Amino acid sequence: MTMIKLASKESKARAIAICEKVKQSNPTDGKWYRMGDNIIGYIKQGQLHFKQANWLCKNADYHDLERPEELLDFKVQSTPKADQLTQTEDETTQKILGHVGEIAKLILHLIRKPNSSW
Repeated sequence: MTMIKLASKESKARAIAICEKVKQSNPTDGKWYRMGDNIIGYIKQGQLHFKQANWLCKNADYHDLERPEELLDFKVQSTPKADQLTQTEDETTQKILGHVGEIAKLILHLIRKPNSSW
């Protein structure tokens, strides 16, 4: 697993400031608050996993905060699960609409021929 080192005190301070801003912005959202706390622990150790660095950069960019020096050129990745979920929702919606159309045709057929059986 790829680890990104945060070497300087300034980089660690910037990274912690990003986490604190996220926590401050989401005080009632336990997931975001805990995420900020957990990542602060890694920052203090001087290392981040790729996903943590991605989260940190996304939030730095969102809140218009300066990234740590080691993450200035970091390319934020979209979360594959979110992309797959969107595709799945779209596919499911299309399937449902197709079935609704078939059901509507069947209902119209039954209305036009009230004495017919299934």
